[in-house]
Formats: sequence, C-alpha cells, structure tokens
Amino acid sequence: MTISSPQNQVPLLKTALPGPRAAEWIARDMKVISTSYTRGYPLVAARGSGCTLEDVDGNLFLDFTAGIAVNATGHSHPDVVAAIADQAAKLIHMSGTDFYYAPEIELAERLVQLTPGDHAKRVFFANSGAETIEAALKLARHHSGRQRVISCYGAFHGRTYGALSLGGSKALHQHGFGPVLSGVHRIHFDSPRAELEELFATVCPADEVAANANDRPRAKELAVAAYLEGVEPHEASLRARDAAATARIEEAFLQLRRTIAAGNSVDADAVRRDVARATMLLDGAEEHARKDRSVPFFAALAIALREGFEIALLISALLAFVRKSGHPESAPYVHCGWLLALPAGAATWFAVGAALGGARRELTEGVLTLVAASMLLFVSHFVLGKLESKRWLDFLRKKTTESSTRPWPLLLVAFVAAYREAIEIVLFFRALTLDSPGRAAAIAAGCATGCAILAALVFGMQQLGRRLNPRPVMVASGLLLTALAIALVGQGVRALQEGGYVPLTPIGNAAGGLPSLGLYPTLEGLGTQLVVLALVLLPVWLDRRRAEASATPKAA
Repeated sequence: MTISSPQNQVPLLKTALPGPRAAEWIARDMKVISTSYTRGYPLVAARGSGCTLEDVDGNLFLDFTAGIAVNATGHSHPDVVAAIADQAAKLIHMSGTDFYYAPEIELAERLVQLTPGDHAKRVFFANSGAETIEAALKLARHHSGRQRVISCYGAFHGRTYGALSLGGSKALHQHGFGPVLSGVHRIHFDSPRAELEELFATVCPADEVAANANDRPRAKELAVAAYLEGVEPHEASLRARDAAATARIEEAFLQLRRTIAAGNSVDADAVRRDVARATMLLDGAEEHARKDRSVPFFAALAIALREGFEIALLISALLAFVRKSGHPESAPYVHCGWLLALPAGAATWFAVGAALGGARRELTEGVLTLVAASMLLFVSHFVLGKLESKRWLDFLRKKTTESSTRPWPLLLVAFVAAYREAIEIVLFFRALTLDSPGRAAAIAAGCATGCAILAALVFGMQQLGRRLNPRPVMVASGLLLTALAIALVGQGVRALQEGGYVPLTPIGNAAGGLPSLGLYPTLEGLGTQLVVLALVLLPVWLDRRRAEASATPKAA
C-alpha cells in the first residue's frame, strides 16, 4: 500500500508529538512492556511504504532506519511482501536445527556464493547481531581452546550475556548484571598496536587469546587473498606510476607469506610487523595516486603496448612460420584464432567480477599460460629439432604440407595464446577504471595511442619478414616461439604461486627478476624453466649427433 500526501510532502506533521492516539498507546505500553526497551522517540507506527512511515495519528515521517538491522529494502517493498505471502501460504515455521528445508539450503548456497573468498564455507543462521556475537565467541573459544578475548572501548555488540560482556560503549549496559564473562580485555580502537603489545606483555598472554589460534593455513589463505584482491588487480596502474614501489609492495606480501610459513608456529609479532610494513607501502602508493593525474593515460598506454606486443610477437612468428614454409593458405587460421579471442575477451570483461575473482583468476591465468606454452613448444619443436639437419627444408615442407590439410592446431595455438593475453588486459583495464573514476577519456586515449604504436610495430615486422630468406626467418621464428614458451612457463608458475596453488621458495629477492621475460627468482619457477629448456635442447642435441653419425663414412 502506497502512502500519499499533498504534493508528496514528507515529513508532514498533523499533530503535536506524540499525538492523542499515540499518547494513549504509549501509556498502555508502559504498563505491560519491559522497561529494558529504550525507546527514544514518541513514535507509534501504523504503516509504512518505502522510506515513508505513518503513525497512528496520520503524521508522516521520512524514515532513515527503514529495515534497520534486517534489510534496507524500505517498508513493505512489493517483492518482499509477495515473497512473505507466498511462503506463508506454504509453511510459516519449521525448526532448521531439527529438520531440513529447501529454501533454507538455497539461501545458504546463495550466501556462500556471494561472500568473499574461495575457501570452504558454512552458514549459521541467527536471529540478531547479538546472537551472532554469541556464536562467534563460542566458535573462537571452542576452535582454539583458548579463553581470552580482546574487544574495543566504545564498541556495542548487543545485550545478551556474552555480547554484553564484550561491549564497551556504556557502563549502564552492564550495570547490575555482573559478574560478566571473565577473560575479556579492552583496547582503544584507534591505537591498537601499542596497547596490544602492552596488554600481551602485562596481563594477557598472546597465546591465550581465542582469536589468535596459530592457524597457519588460514593465515596463509588470508595473506594470499589480501594480495590477490587488494593489490594484484591494481598492478597495472601501480607499475605505471612507480615500478620500484610496486616491487617493494610485492616483496612485502611475499615476506608476509614467508613469515607465516617459517618455524613450528606462527610468529604473531613478526606477522604484525610485516602487515604494518605492507600497509605503510600501500598507504604511500594511495597517497601518490591522488596527486598524480597523468597515471591513467600512461597506465593504459603501458598495458596496450606490453600485453599487445607479446601477442603481436607470437602471432607474427606463427605467420612467418606458415608463409615461409610455402603454405600461406594456412595464415587465415592463425588470424581466425586470435580474432576469436576478441569476443571471448569481451565476455570475460563481464564475467571477471564473479567467475575470475581472487585465486580463481590466478588459477585460470596459470593454467591457460601453461597450456599456451605447451602448444608453442610443440610448434617450435619442428624447427629447433632439425636446425642441423641437411634435410631441414625437406622436413619442414613435409610437415607443413601435412599441417596444411589439418590447420586447426594453428588456430588453437593462436586462440589460447591470444585469450590468455585478453584475460590480463581485461583484468588490468577493469582495475584501471576503478582506480581512476572520471578519467575514462584519458584511459581511452592511452589505449588508442598504445594500439597505434603497436600497429606500426607489427606492420614493420611483417614487412621485414616478407623480405628475408625462408631459412633465417624460420630459424628466428622457432627460436622466438621457444623463448616465448619458456617465458610463459615462468609466468604460469608465478600465477599459480600467487594464487597459493604452488609453493614459493625464493632465491634472493623473490620480487625481483624480469617479469616481462617470465624470469622470477624462485626455485619452482626457474627450476621448471630449466627443465623445459632441457627438454627443448635434448632433441636438438640428439638430431645433431645422429646427423654427425650418418655423415661419418663407415669403415670398409
């Protein structure tokens, strides 16, 4: 039901407050309702619609608390009313602690899907915030086996016994209800670090705090999520602004993960120091971002050039490979592959917020990168495996003749490699638009400038490739494809490490290296690249030995 007033005037007071009918109801309330209800306003509600509330005397109020503590959908939203009526006609109440009910399960599944994080989750339904606090207190103590709890002065958590014990907003709330729960300590919210250190040093051992559960897997998960959700999506604009600062931020988060993994138990003090350092670096980057107005243009330019140049090199090498092999009719399949990646990238733009969030984004990028690397190694093997053979051109013509009747692998290689870059471009530009509200024109200009420069570079490479002899072009193409594949292997392993799927053992400064070449100083990344390089060189060496053996005249 919609509440109307002359010229839609709200608020509209027709009587003094409280009105006569409201005063009657308030008098009756005072005789039967508990005095623990602390009403601060003489408002006796009759009905509501949206953010308009009407009292029993016909006074209209603009209600800024509509749906307070429940759902901020306003009063009597038609969809909410319809849902309640539909459910009431089926079943008004059942005990979810004793029986199963489909709507309850469906709501839990929806909440698991909507809440942040990729870890396993379970839902506990509560009637109020106070009941939620009680559950959290019990869970923390039960899970950790520790009894002490730290709360903040000024905090209000509810009026049930445990929630009341944690509260620190008004002494009146605890008056007459003591003794409250033991083991509760308080600090000031705006200066927790010094007070925590003093608290732990004097009256509250840190290893007895319920929330300080020494949960190494959960600590690692939170550290990974903090980087993936808070830093990695904004890497493009951060790196364009200050590459050195970006490296320091990455190193700070890597150090945090190393600290969590070190020793037999988590060193809480060391973790707090690492978190403080990372926070300080992020605060500095944010302050710099507010002052530098040119970042969106140059960040967009850098994204377009860096990501575009990688795929341009790869596609150019593939095209040179098929054209110089005498089968230019296969070139359209290469073009078709990377062109198909464009609509796939556009679809990813809309899916990136949900399906490619956090660790799933890194898993997707890592797997696609390694698949692309495998395909490139497969293609380049035909060249590098026969570099020393006298029958090299004959072998190449034979292979390309066979592939010309089955050109689909070329399409697949071009698509996977281009789509892998499309994912990165989408993620970077998504983050850049969020980082730079109102700067869409600068971002578009930077992207257009980068694309124009890229087009000129690609045109130049194509013209140069057409003028060269086939064998040098094929050799260069094979070497380039192999180098790109090894770089992609390093980038794929790195993505899986950042997502927490692969261990990260640093060699020196783990945030250093040459990211554009896929070189990161970690044992897993460099080790995998060395293995791949050995697998590439081994066939070359074997073919050379066989060629030398066949060229040696046999003894009579």
